[in-house]
Amino acid sequence: MSRLKAINDLQLIVFRAGILMAQFEVYKDNARLFRWRLRASNNAVIAESGEGYHNRSDCENAVNVVRNEAPKAGLILNNT
Repeated sequence: MSRLKAINDLQLIVFRAGILMAQFEVYKDNARLFRWRLRASNNAVIAESGEGYHNRSDCENAVNVVRNEAPKAGLILNNT
């Protein structure tokens, strides 16, 4: 079983159990490029890709980069 299939199966189990969670959505924009957005448990968009991708796999790789790097990210506070 692929890792992506396992993740999708787990998300389905969590959904059926009634547990709300954020999830990434991969979609095609009007220019037919793949993009991702992160939706909160209330379905609000809380992050989006900054670019479009010609290949779905490149978009999914970008999602995985965000998944891996976000837990380690710091916070920069600007004095504006």
